[in-house]
Amino acid sequence: MLKVNNWCRLGSVMAFAIISATSAVAENNATLPVDAVPPIDGGKLISIFDNIPKKTYPEPSIELLNRYDWRLIETQDKDGRTLLNEVVPLNLNIRPSMLVFNIECQRYVISFDGGNAGDFPYFLSSVGDKSICQSDMPHPYIKQDLNTTFNIGYRYLPGNIRMGFAWLNDEDKSVVMLPDMADLPQEARLAIHINDFIFPENSHLIWQGTLKPIESTSSSTTPISKDLLESKRWRLKQSSDANGQPIKAFGYANIPILASFYTRMPNDPLEASYSIASFSSECNGIGGPYVLTPANTLLIGSGPQTMRGCGPAKELAEDTLRQLMHDSTSQLELEPLETGEYVLTQKPATGETLIWHSEPKTK
Repeated sequence: MLKVNNWCRLGSVMAFAIISATSAVAENNATLPVDAVPPIDGGKLISIFDNIPKKTYPEPSIELLNRYDWRLIETQDKDGRTLLNEVVPLNLNIRPSMLVFNIECQRYVISFDGGNAGDFPYFLSSVGDKSICQSDMPHPYIKQDLNTTFNIGYRYLPGNIRMGFAWLNDEDKSVVMLPDMADLPQEARLAIHINDFIFPENSHLIWQGTLKPIESTSSSTTPISKDLLESKRWRLKQSSDANGQPIKAFGYANIPILASFYTRMPNDPLEASYSIASFSSECNGIGGPYVLTPANTLLIGSGPQTMRGCGPAKELAEDTLRQLMHDSTSQLELEPLETGEYVLTQKPATGETLIWHSEPKTK
């Protein structure tokens, strides 16, 4: 059997020709026998796109999901088997590339990547934990239960651990259309569907959501919108570390540090839009999915990166960018200039300060 490799998430047509032994993705995440896989003719892969899984319900964006605090209320597979051994007050924050679970003083993180077609578009990776407990860890079996529920630790077949999000009716748990981002309900219900080779398809966890309060920003701060952020290219003019000292990796006059933001709109109306933050020193570039919250907080996930050699200085700059930006939280402030351009101040939670100037964005 053959399976389309994860490289397909990079969006390259040639990526669908990179295959590894297991199975081929078919309609509704089924598999195809080897003789059903379309042939490669003259270096071109033909008709495999007819077998890409299609979405059957509207997919909520990470931006929408991040607007809510989620609390677990039900866990089971389609046969009614419970997925978590303990009934606990497990809370969830969904942000770019990460599911962040909290229970009392304990925190667990499951990383994920987008790019799969169909109702299970996200690939999962391992569960990490960070304790702020002063004594014994409460509910010590939760990490093991999360590993088992999401099939982490059994990932010897790439792409078999996938999940999808579905927005539910609050009464009968049927899948419903997504709310307008400008008029979100105070309460919401969400299913995280799991598709793997241990629990049957449509295993799920159901969460009750409460809309996060919008934190007030300074009255002197210019409002920041995604449209404005994405309409400009941003050039780093000044930087300092957590001790107020210049970041040496960004101090070369002949190496520009640039940032761009953009949103990909899907062709399928059931698929969610995908917003990307991109940074570079005119070398490989790094970046990941991003969310801009109503409180001007910038959340950035992580994404793939090419590894072309560009010389020590540029590579150091991009290594530093990756450390600062991947899976980061920053506060943004915007100041308009008389020229019609802007100064954007970014303050990551790790203590650095980055000052960007906008310039026209070339197509």
